Amino acid sequence: MKILLVNPPVSNIREPIHDIPKFLNLGLATIFSELVSKTDHEIFFIDCKFERLNQFDLINKIEEINPEIIGFSLKSVDANIVFDLTKKIKRIYPNITLVAGGAHASAVKDDLIDSTDIDHVFCGESEELFLDFLDKIERGEIPEKVFQTDNFITNIPMVRWDILPKAEKYFVMSSRGCPYSCIFCMRVLGQKIRKRTSNDILKEFDLILKRNPKASIEFADETFTVDKGFAIKTLKKIKEKNLLPEKGLIISTRVDTLDKKTIRLLKKYGVRKIIVGIESGDEKVLKNTCKGIQLDKALLICKEIRKNKIQLETNFIVGLPGENIKSVIKTAIFAAKTRSDNISVSIAVPYPGTRLHDMAKNGEFGYILRDVDWSEYNNELSGALESKWMSINSLRLAQLFIYIFSFLGQLRFIDFLRFCKKYRIEAITFLKNGVRSTNNI
Repeated sequence: MKILLVNPPVSNIREPIHDIPKFLNLGLATIFSELVSKTDHEIFFIDCKFERLNQFDLINKIEEINPEIIGFSLKSVDANIVFDLTKKIKRIYPNITLVAGGAHASAVKDDLIDSTDIDHVFCGESEELFLDFLDKIERGEIPEKVFQTDNFITNIPMVRWDILPKAEKYFVMSSRGCPYSCIFCMRVLGQKIRKRTSNDILKEFDLILKRNPKASIEFADETFTVDKGFAIKTLKKIKEKNLLPEKGLIISTRVDTLDKKTIRLLKKYGVRKIIVGIESGDEKVLKNTCKGIQLDKALLICKEIRKNKIQLETNFIVGLPGENIKSVIKTAIFAAKTRSDNISVSIAVPYPGTRLHDMAKNGEFGYILRDVDWSEYNNELSGALESKWMSINSLRLAQLFIYIFSFLGQLRFIDFLRFCKKYRIEAITFLKNGVRSTNNI
């Protein structure tokens, strides 16, 4: 059989880093690698965002390949596009079987089967589910509509970057799962940490650097230093085998998994940038969010990261439970104190399958789910959620205020101009939202 895996296109560019990325969709690349390694089928891979393809381009590709099965990676923000695409594909090629996986598919599986042209849904990690699906087809059985399991993969597949399109940036997972309970996260990869072997990670780094010696590499683990010993051991082996990328490594983690010694070792073994999620500068909001960090300690960790000359990126979210004008001001002041090299400020998104979605649906903390389409379920530009105390226009103004004050609050005018230049398309969007919001208040 011919099987085509697709990361869907975007209808318009709002966030270049996600809409026209320099990297491939990691989840889809992993499934591709597993199917290539464990089946004799012809497997095709199209990342429309990475390849800058639109719907028309994709339909032409489908005509060229003539696949029996098309699998879509489905995020909430892409849902409308995928639904429109599947409708068109079914009209033109009624015999093609359409399947979907990903966080959104897992959360709204019944709705997908009942109200879209998608034939089968994979819930959770899809590598083994896809293999099971294909096995049933080969045996002449009629596969069920929904494939899901309570078991998570223990042997995380290695991505075959050597047979995938060459990219400027690559994401690698050293482990899957996150043991924490933040209400805005679905945790589709589970809460139990499953680690890869160091040798397996080294092989993947070798494949990447042979494919592109100048590539940038970022660990995609949800909390890279949740096991500090494993993290440092992995980095040490990467450096010993001369597999460090020229630009160093990027990691994402939590401030409460870091300490002075760990930060020094991260620097020693090639980490050039650390991304940490702070979310709010208000302790009450953090408690409501089940984040589980202390702001005074978080600030010390941020200072220690900068002290070791590691780039610091901090992530914040406005609109979390209990958010108000005072908490927004606290967040802006805290963000300025971190003196981050880069900052990301999102508006809370009530993704299906999260505790935040349940809160919004039940009206907890005065939440109101707005009647918008899935394209508004976007981290940076969300318009899906507001509250009795903060309208969506107020949240957008708060987002803009934190971005500006995080730099100008510490008189970092040059850094602010550099930030705006780097993210000029997003900056224009935020300014438009801010002006629109001001006019609507």
